[in-house]
Amino acid sequence: MNAGFADKNKWNAFVSAQSGSFLQSSQWAEFQEKIGRKVLFLG
Repeated sequence: MNAGFADKNKWNAFVSAQSGSFLQSSQWAEFQEKIGRKVLFLG
């Protein structure tokens, strides 16, 4: 599912519950977008 996630806290909680890495956090996604990379939120 690509949600284009607006609720960053909800996304980060989802990632954390799945034993995700900081590389999957909304903050990392924001950084990647700022350097010109395309970001997808899949979950």
